[in-house]
Amino acid sequence: MRARSLLLLAVLTSPTLADAGGPPTAAGIGFRVESYGEHTFEQDLDGPGRVALSRGGVLASLDAPIGPDLRAGLFAGYELAHFAFDGATGIAPGRSDPWDDLHRATVGLQLDWGLGDWSLFARAGASWAGESDASIGDGLTVQGFGGARWQFRDDLAFTFGLLGLSRLEDDPLVVPIVGVDWRISDRLRLFTPGPGLALVAKLDDSLDLTLRAGWESRDYRLDGGRPGLRSGVVRDDRVPVALELALKRGPARLSLRAGATLHQRFEVDDRTGDRVARVETDPAPFLGLRGALRF
Repeated sequence: MRARSLLLLAVLTSPTLADAGGPPTAAGIGFRVESYGEHTFEQDLDGPGRVALSRGGVLASLDAPIGPDLRAGLFAGYELAHFAFDGATGIAPGRSDPWDDLHRATVGLQLDWGLGDWSLFARAGASWAGESDASIGDGLTVQGFGGARWQFRDDLAFTFGLLGLSRLEDDPLVVPIVGVDWRISDRLRLFTPGPGLALVAKLDDSLDLTLRAGWESRDYRLDGGRPGLRSGVVRDDRVPVALELALKRGPARLSLRAGATLHQRFEVDDRTGDRVARVETDPAPFLGLRGALRF
């Protein structure tokens, strides 16, 4: 379970890692910017207390052709997570608020090369994640993801790749990845967006309805403000299931997401990697809004 969680972390941390595997499509310079926000309503912990979570961020990517069927680019992202704890004394003894707001920033490079029915891709990124006063060097991780996409037939493609990443207070990890993109009909598509599964129904030319489920995992470095947790690591793993309605107008896309977090777990380790606390939450509903522009 631990290896799987960190595999998903790397894919989610980098905004274009989850989208890797498609052939180059744009003829000129391409630019995409995306902003999102999500709120998970208050949920009980399996120890003392409750927690609600608000998360928001922005992602951007820029790419351009550098040769025949070859494109290179940059991507960057920032995310802020606010945890509203109430009486959560089972994580940090004597404290009902075990950590403050958590930040994540990512930058990286991307490369895509089209070769007919096959296309190759590579992504490399670096991330910093932690409380605002956490050490920059102690919160850094690096990720790399490369592989190939095979267009088996017009309606079916497979992605094969290899992911490598460094981890906070743990050994590096290298894991193989397999993905699928199946256009079942003109209006129905099944695909794997990063560490998850999505079924998209095209309601009309501008409106999509998507059922999606997946695993999300994030690691953060804590600062020195909590006794027993100084410079430790918190891992936030969850399994969300959601229904998303998306409206497309030209280069713009706006989507509303509603769903539930079926499973969420916080694991806290000290600076040496020893476990300090492990707390799970009850299922809870969430709402999210996302907007994107692509040129």
